Amino acid sequence: MEISVSQIYRVLEGKRNINRKFIIGGIKAFPGYKFDDLFYFVPANPGDETANVQSGREAKGQTG
Repeated sequence: MEISVSQIYRVLEGKRNINRKFIIGGIKAFPGYKFDDLFYFVPANPGDETANVQSGREAKGQTG
């Protein structure tokens, strides 16, 4: 992914948001998967049009 292990850890722990570099790295690291398999959008507030991107691993509660 060309991202430091500490940055990945901070994302998985919820201490850092996913950014463009993280998304591009994930897509390059897992070429057999579609974007929707790796990431999903979560509304920041119900009814709000802004959203946060989370990894599929976070969605399943797998942080280790």
